[in-house]
Amino acid sequence: MRLKVTKEFETEMKCVQFVCVCKDNSLWIGDDTSKVLQKVKPIGNKLKPILTFNTAIHGIVLTQSNDLIFSNSGPTLKQISDKTGQLTDTKYSVAPLCIMSVHMLDNDTVIVGAMTNEPI
Repeated sequence: MRLKVTKEFETEMKCVQFVCVCKDNSLWIGDDTSKVLQKVKPIGNKLKPILTFNTAIHGIVLTQSNDLIFSNSGPTLKQISDKTGQLTDTKYSVAPLCIMSVHMLDNDTVIVGAMTNEPI
């Protein structure tokens, strides 16, 4: 496999650990170290923040309707509406476990990785 970098962008984030590309070519980027989740728009070689949330992040995915679903290591997945930018809880909960990762199939089927809320 060959990997070729075709574009580079600058951001104020210290570390970008999560990336999702939206249908309008904006991006969701996340830094769990700093607890920052942002929707950004590429302008030249920079990423201009559109929305910013201060939250833990342990996985992000986009739905077919372009809403963002993410895990913040709690028992319930969170959702940010593409239309309103509003943050809400989803119907997806694995209580009393904590969601540590999330994946979405093409048909909006959600798969999560979870663990107990006890020290390892």
